[in-house]
Amino acid sequence: MENLIVKGGWVMAPILLGSIVALTLVLERLLFLFRIRLDVPKFSSGIFSLIKRGNLKEAEEICQTTRHPLAAVFRTGLEHAGEEASEIERIMEREGNRQVQKAERNLNYLVVIIGVEPLYQAMITTAAGLAIAIPYFVIYNILLGKVNTITQDLNHYSDEFVGILKKAGQRAR
Repeated sequence: MENLIVKGGWVMAPILLGSIVALTLVLERLLFLFRIRLDVPKFSSGIFSLIKRGNLKEAEEICQTTRHPLAAVFRTGLEHAGEEASEIERIMEREGNRQVQKAERNLNYLVVIIGVEPLYQAMITTAAGLAIAIPYFVIYNILLGKVNTITQDLNHYSDEFVGILKKAGQRAR
């Protein structure tokens, strides 16, 4: 590897810098995903059960202390529990979009690095760029898959949440 760096000359500096930046971005996103891991079906079931029993305040407190995008979306819905279902959906969708943006943060920079790394002209630097870009491309797609799972969970469970909240409100009247 050292020989490859020397043969690549000064052009290797941006390639190595890109590799360091990409590694930093990957570690930051992995840490984010590690911090928000949650058994989504179990969490949702618990919140739905509390709502059905009329314990909205307790459900909101649990959502407040849970570090996951879905908890933030549920909390937003609970904060607006007395409003029309369509308004709750709109507000929850806006919060869901904000949460997805947080989950996707910095992935666009990783794609740029992956795309640029192998574009240098000399054969050695192209080989080095590809050696860096290919693993990060795989990691990027794994991270993107995790973000897509979060997005799907937000959509699925938010719809169910609004339905349960609406039924709970009708029973309370």
